[in-house]
Amino acid sequence: ADGFPAEMSADKKANIVEKIIVRKYTSKTDFTDDEYWIDTEGRLQNCFAAIGETKYSTLKVAVGEAQDGDVIYVLHNTKVTETIEVSKNITITNVAGKNVTITRATTDNMFKVTAGSSLTLGTANSSKKLTIEGDGEVVVGNSLISNAGAVVTNSNVIIQNANAGTKNGGVVNNNGTGASATFIGSTITGNKASQG
Repeated sequence: ADGFPAEMSADKKANIVEKIIVRKYTSKTDFTDDEYWIDTEGRLQNCFAAIGETKYSTLKVAVGEAQDGDVIYVLHNTKVTETIEVSKNITITNVAGKNVTITRATTDNMFKVTAGSSLTLGTANSSKKLTIEGDGEVVVGNSLISNAGAVVTNSNVIIQNANAGTKNGGVVNNNGTGASATFIGSTITGNKASQG
């Protein structure tokens, strides 16, 4: 016997065990179910993004694992420390009921959308916000998004404080004749660049 009631599901048992481990090995007492998980090696991992029920330690890893048409949910505020290449058609949005900020922490583009691919940010008609934060640092020549495909931002998206200095656009730099950027009711504020 494992000490759990016989009628308790295996998933419920695993969830309880995870919480016990988190409480034992971290100082957190206010975590939610989507903040940590136990990986296949038995290690405790932070969780910042999810596709369906699958959780990922970083947004970059989630984008790399995504398939065409997938929606990636950002579960917590996170920093992007290197460019995330988007080479498929995906959506990145905040998890339901939560405001989430993605902050650029690199001197390069936050996202690079390749030709024939698309990146949709946010969700229409959501009261909670997905903020794309440039952090105000001057990143000469590198907009938040380098785009050779299609970029769409929805009404719950805030894009702010990007500064590309004296080159290229602060928010999106379209590269190539097929590139397009569409902003649908998004809030764009505090961004700077000599070319847009």
